[in-house]
Amino acid sequence: MKHSTVNHTIFLPLTPCFRDGTMKIMGNFSALEHLIQIYFGQDYYEITGATTIAGVMAFYLQDNSPSQIETLISDIAEFTAAYPNTLDDELNTRWGDDFSPELWGTTPQDFLHDVQNLALQHQG
Repeated sequence: MKHSTVNHTIFLPLTPCFRDGTMKIMGNFSALEHLIQIYFGQDYYEITGATTIAGVMAFYLQDNSPSQIETLISDIAEFTAAYPNTLDDELNTRWGDDFSPELWGTTPQDFLHDVQNLALQHQG
């Protein structure tokens, strides 16, 4: 006798919240994640040879396509809009093991602002 197995997957909406009850938005932000983990991660110097945010970004901007750079610009705008009051915490939660803006002499807000401006300037 042959048995058939049917797999049923149930997807429940996840709505993680902060302790104060505000909703946490779980965006993908793949271009921003790529930038932080690869270009500003622990091996940044071996990859870019740069020691400044502007230097790392110059390498990133040469190394990536215009569409990837446009996605990065959008990711930063969406990320800062999604977490206006908890930007530091969210950046640390997502990428704290790989990156700390303070080690670059800046704040999370200023880092994202500078990166976005450099990308926008590159696009002309």
